[in-house]
Amino acid sequence: MDCSGLVSRAWGIKKRGTWGLLDVADELRDFAELRPGDAMTWPGRHARLIIATGGPFGDGITVIESSTRIECEGACKRSYRPSELNGYRMIRYRGIVD
Repeated sequence: MDCSGLVSRAWGIKKRGTWGLLDVADELRDFAELRPGDAMTWPGRHARLIIATGGPFGDGITVIESSTRIECEGACKRSYRPSELNGYRMIRYRGIVD
């Protein structure tokens, strides 16, 4: 499963590409708005599913992503600082229920 397929499946929607995820989601303005179940997409490149925010210094973002990189080679859990996510758009699926 590729990265956008992982996000699509988690959201329970038909498979969409990294651009197509923007059609069913609203953009968030700030990292502080992120919640588990949200996603980050870099249209045409990659998508990641948010599973946690915070971390030891309050700025970590933990994701599940699907990648062919040697260190991942499939779906894996990784953590990033916001500064490592330049170029990504933060999005929330419109059909999500609190």
